[in-house]
Amino acid sequence: MKNKVLVSVISVILILLVVILYKINFNKNAIKPLIYDAQLPENVEFIDSIKSKNFYYKVDILINKIKTKDSSNYTSLQYIVTIEPKNNQPYRDILVTVFIDKLIFDMMAVKSYPYFGNDITDKQEINTNSKNNKGLIIGRTTWLYKDTYVEKIRNGFKKGVKIKVKWDNGFEYVLIPYKNIKIEVF
Repeated sequence: MKNKVLVSVISVILILLVVILYKINFNKNAIKPLIYDAQLPENVEFIDSIKSKNFYYKVDILINKIKTKDSSNYTSLQYIVTIEPKNNQPYRDILVTVFIDKLIFDMMAVKSYPYFGNDITDKQEINTNSKNNKGLIIGRTTWLYKDTYVEKIRNGFKKGVKIKVKWDNGFEYVLIPYKNIKIEVF
């Protein structure tokens, strides 16, 4: 009788231990939401990206490059934003936020935030003298409704693309004008 009780108690303890360890491990691996630095000061002025003293900017927009079985219902839209320093100064703790124009945002089949970038906990460093970190590429892929015409998508970029870049000892707000945005349709 004592052996049966002892075996039962040990079994219950082992089961509780397994459940506790599972919950601890599950919480470690839980998906955490991305947090962007989307705050803009009042009356912020965006400068033309060409006038930036700190970075070269490049924006590529890819329309319908991704094909899936759902492609008959949706059109893919990809933003690819490349940022490279203009000088040999290292830029540390970089946070980049790209703002999506309302016209484009309203066309999205799946809406989350009208901006994207790197997470505030994932600050980057770029340096032209580095082998691995000479620049930064920020991207977003989303779906638009299939009845969205390419010309309407192009119109969503006519105002340009606004970008906020912040680093350890500076910041800038830039506008990539429409004429400098490369749009490809597939």
